[in-house]
Amino acid sequence: MVERMQSRVAVAALAMLLLSCGGPEKQNAAPSPTDQTYKDYLAQGTTATKVESLAPPDAESDADAMAVHFIDVGQGAATLLEFPCGAILIDTGGEHNDAFDSEQGLIAFLRDFFERRTDLDRTLDALVISHPHIDHTRSIPAILQNFRVRNVVDNGDVQDDIGGRPQTALHQWIYDHNQEIRKRNNARRQNGGSGIRFEDEIGHYDVSSEDISDKGLSNGIIDPIPSCPASQTDPKIQALWGMRLGRREKGHNANNDSVVLRVDYGKSSALLSGDLELLSIVWMSKHYKDNLAILDTDIYYVPHHGSRNSTGMGWISYVSPKLAVMSVGPYDRHLKTWPEFTARSFGHPNKNTVEHLLDPEHGVSAMREKPVTAMIGLRGAWKETPSEWESRTIRRAIYATGWDGDIAVTAHADGKLEVETSGR
Repeated sequence: MVERMQSRVAVAALAMLLLSCGGPEKQNAAPSPTDQTYKDYLAQGTTATKVESLAPPDAESDADAMAVHFIDVGQGAATLLEFPCGAILIDTGGEHNDAFDSEQGLIAFLRDFFERRTDLDRTLDALVISHPHIDHTRSIPAILQNFRVRNVVDNGDVQDDIGGRPQTALHQWIYDHNQEIRKRNNARRQNGGSGIRFEDEIGHYDVSSEDISDKGLSNGIIDPIPSCPASQTDPKIQALWGMRLGRREKGHNANNDSVVLRVDYGKSSALLSGDLELLSIVWMSKHYKDNLAILDTDIYYVPHHGSRNSTGMGWISYVSPKLAVMSVGPYDRHLKTWPEFTARSFGHPNKNTVEHLLDPEHGVSAMREKPVTAMIGLRGAWKETPSEWESRTIRRAIYATGWDGDIAVTAHADGKLEVETSGR
């Protein structure tokens, strides 16, 4: 009991510190094998209306790059990692109501993407589900129906509720698919197998925080993207967080078990943090106290849609991002019903988080090419009590799907970043 009380005191002290207060480089890659730059290659077929560049590449800039697509799925999350040699989808959205259908938008976005990237043969090298909440799992069945998935990464949580059932169904789909593949391969072996192609099973890994050292965790399922003739850069993908075993304490929030990924592409890096909240941020800060550099990244996906308890100043000082992105619905989508699962109802993004990101010493270091005037939540709604908002002009490189639509961050292997938005 004394040890437990001491642990709680230590966690509370670190939480106060986080609220009050800080990547590995890889070889330069060869240029794109086509006559165009990789930026132009990524831009083919997009409908973006403007480009906002943090550091415009000059003529000598490395053309090899990854693109991180933050897809506008309203009040939800879906992020596509596009590499010269493959693609990974993190979460599947999203908001669904009389005014907006995130599944329709997500599938349309991915179909357009694969029409442009025909070399990928409608294949996702991995589908990553950060945690089983409906605004992250809603379109799992549609993804499986429309595209090929080679690997699945999640936190292994099993919940019999609206958000958990799609993830549980995903586990069953993996089991059934692999059983069928084994039968086919066994039949081929029995027939001699000479010159016959054996099919691959779906890789599946449940990320547990207990399996992760302070150096992170990686394997062929978490990081299925190699180098290839299109790029000599081999991305490095690591899991930094996942489900905490034995964590069924009273009032536990599954957001705190989110799978967190760090992605390094040459000198560029991204931290993709699911729906982390302050408690898990405290736990992660303790876990990586001897290796805080692993949290230091260029592109910061702000967790939990920019909610009040999603980011603290100490945490921001560890991440020290060049730019930040929030996946959130638009302020003007207001259904005036209860419950209303929209950004307008939740008050996302919250002023507390935005001000941490704007901190001149520890916050986002780069600037937007053009400022944006956005509505920032002061507090969320509760039944008959309306949410409260204020208008702010944002000049630093803070982006939100609710303000900017689809957001694509092109991260060059030489460390330069570019941002392209579809606009609203």
